[in-house]
Amino acid sequence: MTLSCRLKEKIKHACHKNILPLVLTDWLLNGSVKDKEDVYSIVDNLDDTLMILNGIYGQIHVTITSEQIKSDLYFGLKKILSQNDKYGNLNTRNIVYIETRGWILPIISKCSSKDNVLECTSLLEYFMTETVDIRTQFWAFMSYISYIKYLEHDRIKAKIDDIFSKTSQVKNRLFWACHLWYINEKIEGHNDEEITSLLSDNNSNRLIEFFIALSFSTCTKLTKILTKFIEKKIIEKNLVSLWDESDIQLYKYVITAFMKYGKIQYRNEIKEDQENISHLLFRMLTITRTYSSRIWTEISLQLLKSLRIYYKSTSKKIIDDLSHEISQGNLDLTKDACKTLNCIYGSKDSTKIIIDILLNEQKKCTNINQSLIVSVSLGLKFIVLSNNNIFDILDEIICNSTDYNEKNIVRMLLTEMGGFTAINKLKENRNMREKYMEMTSNAQDKVEIMFHKSIVDAKKGFKISLYMNIATFILGFCLLAVSGFIAVFRDDQDSWAGIGLSTGTGFLSIIYSLFLNKPSRKIRKSTNHLMRLKVIFLGYLRELTQMDQTFSKHLLDTEPISQDDLNSYLTKIGSSMNNALNALRWEETVPALDIQPTRGIVNVV
Repeated sequence: MTLSCRLKEKIKHACHKNILPLVLTDWLLNGSVKDKEDVYSIVDNLDDTLMILNGIYGQIHVTITSEQIKSDLYFGLKKILSQNDKYGNLNTRNIVYIETRGWILPIISKCSSKDNVLECTSLLEYFMTETVDIRTQFWAFMSYISYIKYLEHDRIKAKIDDIFSKTSQVKNRLFWACHLWYINEKIEGHNDEEITSLLSDNNSNRLIEFFIALSFSTCTKLTKILTKFIEKKIIEKNLVSLWDESDIQLYKYVITAFMKYGKIQYRNEIKEDQENISHLLFRMLTITRTYSSRIWTEISLQLLKSLRIYYKSTSKKIIDDLSHEISQGNLDLTKDACKTLNCIYGSKDSTKIIIDILLNEQKKCTNINQSLIVSVSLGLKFIVLSNNNIFDILDEIICNSTDYNEKNIVRMLLTEMGGFTAINKLKENRNMREKYMEMTSNAQDKVEIMFHKSIVDAKKGFKISLYMNIATFILGFCLLAVSGFIAVFRDDQDSWAGIGLSTGTGFLSIIYSLFLNKPSRKIRKSTNHLMRLKVIFLGYLRELTQMDQTFSKHLLDTEPISQDDLNSYLTKIGSSMNNALNALRWEETVPALDIQPTRGIVNVV
């Protein structure tokens, strides 16, 4: 087991100015149940915690060791338990002090060392006297036999024998804790027959005492008879006489005890039983759906948590879409249902399932219940804590969906989940896409402008060449006309040399324009040349634009672009470029060809 990302961030924030023992003490005394559970996770994973603490600036100690943390925490908590007016008062009936004391005792045992092990056992024995409430006695006893690392096995057995003999008549949770320890240790004379007899009893109080002990002392040797108990006494009872509200307390402890059996550490030992238990727990969840009273919500919450634990061990997707739990509108139930879907189906599939459930609810009523949107958004917020790509998944649905109702529901979820933060996230994605497309569009416009400028320059050159041909033809014609006029109207023999010269020049100009320069053919070839260049260029630009649009969409998707995808794009662009270059090379050979458009056959001149 390692620290979660949430807990790591929590440690960084809490320990930035205060040392860890003071933070943990404050959580135990004044924190929520989740804070108290976090204390146990931190103490059990001090090596991971130290990697965080020794890198935080502002700590009082430059370097911190696990022994130092445990020592400081031990002496600080021992001082708190010495307060006779509060936590150290054996006769107190203040439930706040009793519950807090129950959280403190196991931590003191976990933090004990070789030097203070005797002091720790004396402190626990002080809280195991018969004048103390049964809760404190049980927590002190379990801390004594389970959490003190340096206590000899013989001394533990002696204490268990003592407690077992004192409780053999009442058979409370202390008695069953001793009995379970004997079964786990394979002590002769102790087996599961007495437990089998107990499970066939209908006395809820005796069963509660047993399952309280079982929730602390997991016994894998009892999985067969325990699964039979769930099937016969709980599931089949609903078919015969229905569940009763008075059994809720028993069911809570039964589910709590079975949570322990879903841990990964038992996977190799009771793998088939784990799968069977997970199916039974889901059957219990489907039964709770038939009871409309909200007092069964706590049972449903425990069952959802159990299913998440068992999935991590079995990887069996045994649940449905949990539409009943999500659509109830209960904040806690919807939140846990969303967490369970995310744990089992993954963020993308679970988000799609949740949106489909909301769409079905909207079909029942034109205006979907706003409290349901709030509940679902809260559940998605908790998913974001462990997987922050939910916003991207919702954004992808908005971009790709063609269903107006689906888009509208996603927008409402985004607004409830993050307010302006979620909206800004969507705006960022759209702005990124627009900026990227604007950049590529500008580059494309510049290329087109350059191309059209080249076409205009070519047209200018063509016009100049055309005007020169016309001018040469007109000049030749004028010279011929002048020469003819001179020859007809003048009899001077000496002028024939000038007439011959001007006439020959004009004649040669006309011959050059008509037969040598071939302006009509050049016009046709030049026009065809320009058209072919334009077709080649526009075809290449079209391919490049399509590939660029595909790449830009892939670039802004939630999944990162792999190296194979990138190489594929580069290969396609290179292939398109080579095709354009080959077409241009072919274009260079066209003037040496005589194209017969009527037959489509190209013959070499």
